[in-house]
Amino acid sequence: MEVILYLGLIVVVMPLVAMLAYFSVGARARSQDTDLILAEGNKVIRVVGQTIRNATKINDPILGMTSDSLSLAVDDAGKNPVVFKIANGRLVKSEGPGPLVELTSSRIAINQIAFANTSQPGTPGTVTFDFTLASVIFSKNFHATASLRY
Repeated sequence: MEVILYLGLIVVVMPLVAMLAYFSVGARARSQDTDLILAEGNKVIRVVGQTIRNATKINDPILGMTSDSLSLAVDDAGKNPVVFKIANGRLVKSEGPGPLVELTSSRIAINQIAFANTSQPGTPGTVTFDFTLASVIFSKNFHATASLRY
């Protein structure tokens, strides 16, 4: 009789323990993806924003237009122009004839990016940019604005 009681308890408890472990691992994976996407999004905003602030001119998009790439003129002729665009699901940066530098991780994808030249006539220039980063289980939209210092 006791053996049947213990077997019954094991049959009921083991699936519950397995489900708890499964959901715990899933929650951890979602948390890691969320942290990665937030960190990558903040890095993109910081790098693109700093490059815009240090630029001397917005080459593309032209005033009032939007584009999926951004071209900036900078003081250093060897790094001119600086271009941001999507390549193979990642945001990349190129400086002059130099190689493409990936700004986002291979673990996430950048689904879209839009750079808008929201400058006002007679001002140094302002760029507003929006992008979406995604993993298998999480995605987030980001929005930022930066202005040239010059």
